[in-house]
Order: sequence, then structure tokens, then C-alpha cells
Amino acid sequence: FFIFLVLIYLLISMDVVEPLEYGLPYNKFTKNIGKEAYDNGRYILNPFKSFLKYPKNLVTIEFSQNKIAESTPLQTRTGEGLAVILSVSFQYQLIKEKIPDLYNLANINFHSTYVRISRDVILKVGGMFNATDYWMNRVEIAEIMKQTMDNELLKAYGHCISLQLLKIELPKTYEDSIVQTQVEIQKINMRKFEQSAELIRQNSLVIISEAEQKIRVTNATGLAEASRIKAFAKANALNNTVNAENMMYKMAMDELGFTPDQLMNYIYLDSIMNQNKAKLLFDVNSFILNYGK
Repeated sequence: FFIFLVLIYLLISMDVVEPLEYGLPYNKFTKNIGKEAYDNGRYILNPFKSFLKYPKNLVTIEFSQNKIAESTPLQTRTGEGLAVILSVSFQYQLIKEKIPDLYNLANINFHSTYVRISRDVILKVGGMFNATDYWMNRVEIAEIMKQTMDNELLKAYGHCISLQLLKIELPKTYEDSIVQTQVEIQKINMRKFEQSAELIRQNSLVIISEAEQKIRVTNATGLAEASRIKAFAKANALNNTVNAENMMYKMAMDELGFTPDQLMNYIYLDSIMNQNKAKLLFDVNSFILNYGK
């Protein structure tokens, strides 16, 4: 029976903290809380205690037309007084070590406290910027809004992990004028690009023309130099031939003992004899000698 009572005691004293939760011990009778929050697991408390559950994961708060959003989009005014409607979502996470302080601040209704804080931050930061800033500096506005949100949530023992500026709605007449202005800016930029492209094309044509002129000059110079080299080579070859012939003739004169006139006659007769079907007529006794075939 004692064991049975012990088992009953353990069963009614046991509580579980799920993986995505923190558990804060809470005495149902004295209303006192523990000094620290517990991570997920199964714990044995006394029969009068249980865990108050706080989210461990990221929690999203959204102001938009989405069905699951906490509230509708928030409306404020820009720095110059134009109406602007902002759709914003962000994710927060509780600071585990500060959960007992969070309980003292807001009990278990901390989420509604965070919704109120975030609404005030979005309206305050949203009114700091002009309408053109929402067109030109959307990312910067979202970052400033996130940093401000984080600073305010720290006072309520939480962190703003990320923030998304989902939609920005300005008056239609203003948006139309901005769109038209942007269209004109794009046209101006397009004309600048066209002028730059035309300038590049003209410069390219000049470069091509200069290159072609250099090619023609190079080709003409090369041809002239080639002709000069060929003429010089021919003249040099002819000179070498003449020198070689002179040397051979001199050697022949030395070997045969000819005078220059005799050598000339010999060359003359030899050239006649080398002609096809050549005939040599000697006026000696009217006798004709035939040479060759």
C-alpha cells in the first residue's frame, strides 16, 4: 500500500516540458514561481506545483490582411503628412533567463503585451520617413524598425530576431506620380545609355579605320622592302656570277696561255659549236667543216 501511495504521489507530482517549450515552476496555492525556467523534459515537482509553459521557438506577430494575422495593417502618416498603410510581420524569441521576470511583468499574457509594444514601434518608426523613402530605402526602413523593435522587446525580456516590411500602401495619386517620375527617369537613363553606346560605336569605327590605315602602311612598307631586297639579291647574284666568270676566264687564260683576244675568239667559237646543227666555214681551199649533228 505504501508503494502504491508513492506511485500516486509521483504521478501527481510529475509534469512534462515539451521540446519547443520552457517550463516555469508555479505553486497553485501560494502563487509563487521558481527562480529559473526549465528546458524540455520530464520533472518531478511537489503535488501543488506545475509548469507554466512559455514558447522556446520563434513566434510570429503579423499585421496584415492575412487571416492568421494578429491585427489588420497599421495606418500612420509619413513625415510630410501623407497617409501610409503598413503590413508588417516579425519574429520574436523569449530570453530563457528572464522568464521569471517576464511572469512578474505580464504573467502568462506576454504575447498580447508584445503585440501592443510592436504596434507602437511600427507606428512610431513608420511616421519618421517621407513617402519617397518608402520607395527608395525600403530595406533601410525595415532594418531601423527591426532594431527599434528589438530594443523595446528587450525591456519585456524578448528579442526581435527578424522583421519583414510586407506591404506599403501610399495614396494612389501619389503612387501614380511616383511611377510616372520613375518612368521619366528611366527614359532619361535610357537616352544616356543610347548616347554612350553611339559614342562607343563611333570610337570603335575610328579605331578600326586607324587600324586599317596602319595595316595598309605596313603592307606597302613590306612590299617596298621586299622589292628592294629582291632587286639587291638579283644584283648581288649577277655580280657574283660576273666575278665567278672573270675568275674562271683568268684561270683558263693562265692554264691555256691565251691572250685576252685569243680567249675571246675561243669563247666565240665555242658558243657557235654548242649551237644545234651549227656550221663553221673556213675559207681554206673552199672546204666546209660541219660540226654538231
